[in-house]
Amino acid sequence: MRVPNIRRFRQLFQHAACGFKCREVGPLRIIATAVSIAFLGQCWGQDMKTEFELGFSSEDSETIEGVSGLNFNQTIDCTLMTSESQEEIGVQGWSIGLAGDPGLDIVGITVDGTAAATEDEGGLRRGGFEKSELTEGEGNTGAVSAVILSFNDFVTLSVSGTATIARVDIRCPFPDVGVTENKAVRYVDGLRGAGQPVDNVVTHGNTGVLPRKTAYEVTLRGVLAEFELAFDGENSETIEGVYGQLFTQAIDCTLTTSENQAVFGAQGWSIGLAGDPGLDIVGITVDGTAAADEAEGGRRRGGFEKSELTEGEGNQGAVSAVILSFTEFVTLPASGTESIATIEIRSPFPEVDVTETRTVRYVDGLQGAGQPVENIITHVNIGVLPRKRAYEVALLGIDENAVTYDCNVDGRVNIADAQCLLNWLFLGGGAPGCQDALDFNGDTRLNIADGIAGLNYLFLGGMPPAAGVGCQPYPDCDLQDTCGL
Repeated sequence: MRVPNIRRFRQLFQHAACGFKCREVGPLRIIATAVSIAFLGQCWGQDMKTEFELGFSSEDSETIEGVSGLNFNQTIDCTLMTSESQEEIGVQGWSIGLAGDPGLDIVGITVDGTAAATEDEGGLRRGGFEKSELTEGEGNTGAVSAVILSFNDFVTLSVSGTATIARVDIRCPFPDVGVTENKAVRYVDGLRGAGQPVDNVVTHGNTGVLPRKTAYEVTLRGVLAEFELAFDGENSETIEGVYGQLFTQAIDCTLTTSENQAVFGAQGWSIGLAGDPGLDIVGITVDGTAAADEAEGGRRRGGFEKSELTEGEGNQGAVSAVILSFTEFVTLPASGTESIATIEIRSPFPEVDVTETRTVRYVDGLQGAGQPVENIITHVNIGVLPRKRAYEVALLGIDENAVTYDCNVDGRVNIADAQCLLNWLFLGGGAPGCQDALDFNGDTRLNIADGIAGLNYLFLGGMPPAAGVGCQPYPDCDLQDTCGL
């Protein structure tokens, strides 16, 4: 049967609200009853061409590792997807109920930042109604949310597409060490907050529709400690260099151990590293790091070590694999940061006045002489996925530099430079290395006056060069390594 129109719905809702107010029950009970009166009296078997699906949206890896006993915390979006719509209207309202698997708790719910927020807060709701709350009690633990976008205006979600309608915070302890558990959050009917039990219902065309429901799953694995791969390199905020010349730097690859419940650290590891296009890794070694042999100041006692550059399209970078010992119990410290490899990076400085940020990252799947390498830490004989932090360097291209009045480009200014200039001007001698740098008086002309001014400065207490003394930028010069000789 057809459901009442909006005017009749408001009358029914107000009647229900008055009744519940007299009974001193919560607003969620009011909306649940109004929804039931206005929407659920229909025949669910009618042909509904528009399809709706309740789902979730969040970023997570295939398997999330964490210290056994500590909590995994995450915020996930509750979404409503509209598809196959044959009408020019979207969803007017909805009610949802959510619960987690045993051990996974929903600890917060909000509509802030979603389509259900008020218009002045970036949402679509214009007055209307909203009630979101956690639910408690055996068989009733979870959260519910009920929303009507407007009572007075025709406000709906988009005719098609996916909208975020709520956000929930979930919490779950990581399982025992080495144990992997799958946990899910689901849309469930019948959870009860302050009002009546809430069903998952979507209001469309003044009609209540039962949506499809998709669960959100997360895989958790318990470990003893947390690990982070990062880098340690000294650099300023922006490094300047002459356009076309190469920036080179040695940086340490580091492994940090924290939240460790054991009295020992990592037993071994494998890492893979790659740079942005234009930044090459040109060397890798464990010399001078914790991965070096004991005889060389490291911690490795026999064991295994293989570090090498990788080549080929999509495979350029470096890999390193280390086991500290096969026959003895040798580990890194239980907490703190250790250098486990050193890499040399190389990148050309960009064009003049251009700043480019280049990055080195830990990446999985690079292949050297053996099989593709993953970033894995061995702890208590199990493999642990570490967090990974990139290393960034900002490069600024500057003009070519030269020493002012250094005619023979030997990095020094003396009588030989005056002689070099005069020989070129009058005796057919070789051209100066940087003619702009020989304009001693700054009149943009190169002639005998510059030679005389140079001799006056060198021997008679005359004025210094107009461009300044020492190493200066001369954009039109094609010189390298002429400064600081």
